[in-house]
Amino acid sequence: MRRKLCHGSVSILILFWFIPWLTHERASPAQSVRKPSVHMIVMGDLYDFFDGHDRAGMARISALIREIRQSATGPVFVFHTGDAISPSIWGLLDRGKLMIEALGRLGLDAMVPGNHEFDFGPRVLAERAKEARFPIIAINASYQGTPVSGIKPFIDLTRGSMLVRVVGVGGAGEYNVHLLSRIQDFLNRRSGKRPDLTILLTHEEYEHDIALLTSLEGIDLLLGGDEHHPVVWQVDHKLLLKPGAGNRTAAHLVGYRKDGRWRWDIHIISLTDYPRQDVEFRRWLLKKTQPVRKRLGTVVGQTKTPLDARRSVIRMRSTAWMNWVVDRIRETMKTDLALLNAGAVRWERIYEPGIIRLKDLYEAFPFGNTLAVVRLTGTQIREALEEGLREPGPENGMLLHVSGLFYAYDPHRPFGRRVCRITMEDGTDLVPEKTYTVALNDYLFRGGGGIRAIRKGITVIPPESGPSLLDVIRRAIVDEGISPPDEPRIQLGCR
Repeated sequence: MRRKLCHGSVSILILFWFIPWLTHERASPAQSVRKPSVHMIVMGDLYDFFDGHDRAGMARISALIREIRQSATGPVFVFHTGDAISPSIWGLLDRGKLMIEALGRLGLDAMVPGNHEFDFGPRVLAERAKEARFPIIAINASYQGTPVSGIKPFIDLTRGSMLVRVVGVGGAGEYNVHLLSRIQDFLNRRSGKRPDLTILLTHEEYEHDIALLTSLEGIDLLLGGDEHHPVVWQVDHKLLLKPGAGNRTAAHLVGYRKDGRWRWDIHIISLTDYPRQDVEFRRWLLKKTQPVRKRLGTVVGQTKTPLDARRSVIRMRSTAWMNWVVDRIRETMKTDLALLNAGAVRWERIYEPGIIRLKDLYEAFPFGNTLAVVRLTGTQIREALEEGLREPGPENGMLLHVSGLFYAYDPHRPFGRRVCRITMEDGTDLVPEKTYTVALNDYLFRGGGGIRAIRKGITVIPPESGPSLLDVIRRAIVDEGISPPDEPRIQLGCR
């Protein structure tokens, strides 16, 4: 999670890492002491349909929404802050079709597209927007400069005499000073009845949300995604809320007017501790997913050692699991070296010794990546490693895991000079002018995550001709099992 502040004056910061579900301990959050004017239920980055490791199934989310709606003393709105189509098992299997249908059954009022809504390209997003029973909104919804059809810039929602205007700012579209001006101009040009409440629904970086809230006039509330833990800011009497991710937490806001301003009672809800499920919703999901669940239960192989895939670990240094994965890429593609960004792997836990099923592999590799080969000079390889350290820390999904070499870095050094040592696996130095064949995934091949040095290389095998990363790993487990090399290929510190 990013913590750098670059805009605006901030009066309050509250971080909710874990707050148990409230209703089974005390009065329902819908029963506020003050008479509320409006209720907001906010969620985002939903990855699964069923209860699992540190995740709540959507039947619990449905029951929560139903409970709040039944007990609320004012109108209720339900919002999704992006990343629904991907990354997940289900997104990989049907490109988000069932997830969009399930969100519709929850009674969603609006959703903003996250960056992963574009994982399968703009055409798929346009198809999901057309199928959705709720509006997908973003004033900046475009792909490589081309607007995505079916995405509206805003939606006006009416409950009785209350008008709520929601403007979307998507996670993969344009973001710059021109966007801020465009949003302000859009807000100024709206005619007709003045909204009682104006909301920005975003899937943006933390710093961008702060800039949006502090720079724009006429915004009462910002509901954002793209953070993996709940965050609440009060900025100049305006509220910024991010509900968290991964089917773990959601937010319930109870709003009321006082002294001409909106005030909010904020409840961060642990979905995994919520005690009830919507039985009818769960039954519908089981029926919809029955054929696929049987296939996902197929045993692929087993591991005799723990596999550490915690995001806070693999985004900082090498682990035996990541070493094994990158080795299989290099071995399959028959190259000198291999690279893989940490964010390409999503187990996000220590996988204990035991059976590995197909479902586990879909969870670990949810993006449908294919593999490619390029020729890079030693200089370009160093540049790529440096570019992977643009934002070092436990949220750095661009840290490059390696096969065929070792490197050390110091996150406190200036960007561009953080890598202090690179050696080949035989102990010799990386030669700047020498050319090496490098295997990598299609995301890195296209310069994803700002790794531009790779685009300077010469293509040997394009990703359209390469195998699926998931298939490479599955075949390796079937053929040989997992015996990961636990060696420190990425060292933190330059002593």
